Amino acid sequence: FCDLNIEVAQKLADQYGVKLVYDSHEAMLKEVEIDAVSVCTQNVDHAQVSIDAANAGCHVLCEKPMATSIEEAQQMID
Repeated sequence: FCDLNIEVAQKLADQYGVKLVYDSHEAMLKEVEIDAVSVCTQNVDHAQVSIDAANAGCHVLCEKPMATSIEEAQQMID
């Protein structure tokens, strides 16, 4: 699990039996081979987290709204 608040990530990890927690999506994507991510961040962060995950080879499910601008949305698609 990854959350900017590591305590939140740890609580979810404990609940679901997950061993690794991160407070940085960049560190998580660098250290762990991940098939898919669900982006449930603040709207303003959807694009960058989704782009980083896609560039790491992950399938991405992003909460709505997809992005905060048309330009960000196009970058996500590209």
